[in-house]
Amino acid sequence: MIASGMTNTEINKRITELLGYTIKVQYVGGEIMTDCKPPKFLDYCKTPSDLMPLVWEHNISMIKCIGIHNYLIQGLATTKTYAHHNPQIALCLCLIDVLEAEKRATKAMQILSDCLKGQNT
Repeated sequence: MIASGMTNTEINKRITELLGYTIKVQYVGGEIMTDCKPPKFLDYCKTPSDLMPLVWEHNISMIKCIGIHNYLIQGLATTKTYAHHNPQIALCLCLIDVLEAEKRATKAMQILSDCLKGQNT
């Protein structure tokens, strides 16, 4: 089970950074403004219209609620239980896991590509 001690602001910041955006302004309530074109105010923890397109894009699905405050969520070919009283934040935590895994996979592919290039010269 994955529980998080992250604040909404920390969750919003991590997702934004993993998506490759720069944070221009960070507000106390958790909302952030990015450098994307046009600049956007985002709050993945509180605004479904900010979060859900990313959830769908990354094939994340909430399978079921297990007891109180535990959500079984499937993403990136794995299924994990995320513990949080807010199902939207549980989805945010899964999205962070998926984005970090994608970043690690991209880095591994780049290393492999560089190794193969070295063998061909």
